This record gives sequence, C-alpha cells and structure tokens, in this order.
Amino acid sequence: MVEVICPIVMLMLTVAFGAAFVRVVIGPTLPDRVIALDMAATIVVALILT
Repeated sequence: MVEVICPIVMLMLTVAFGAAFVRVVIGPTLPDRVIALDMAATIVVALILT
C-alpha cells in the first residue's frame, strides 16, 4: 500500500511546489510572494521527509 501512496504523495507535493513557485515569480504583491515562498519551503521539507 505504501509503495502506491508514496509516489502519488510525492507527485502531489511536486505539483504544489510548482504552483507555489509560480506564485513567487508572478505574485502581484510582496506579501503574496513572501507567503508563497514560505509555502514552498514547507513543501520542500515535506518532500525531504517523504
């Protein structure tokens, strides 16, 4: 079961990181970019722990 779920979770986290990175690059305001960068850092930690 874990062999199936782990790659799916990693794929979902990678997609979430991509969305956060896009938000960092084209975020309309500085607070949006800061929050997106914080979210990207959290997602990277989750990817490392997976």
